Amino acid sequence: MPKGHERRIHGHRHAGVRIVQEGPTLVHALDAHLTHPEPFGVEDLLPYRLARPPDCQRQAIHRRTIMRKARSQTKRPKLLAELERRYQAVSSRL
Repeated sequence: MPKGHERRIHGHRHAGVRIVQEGPTLVHALDAHLTHPEPFGVEDLLPYRLARPPDCQRQAIHRRTIMRKARSQTKRPKLLAELERRYQAVSSRL
């Protein structure tokens, strides 16, 4: 269901990495109309007001941001400096 939805929105054959990385929460949102045919009201959404994405999803999004910086020629030196600084901080504690 979500893959078809993504394809219809973007007009591409492949839905992309968004479904893989944001899938744990995205699938429920895209399939909500199957079990709830009328528009959502405030009382329907109240139980989800404090919901947080699962750890696996947050980690995947964080990895995506790092890899995007690594592909950028302008952002790569700052990323490498930051990773080197983090590595030195961890190795000095050991």
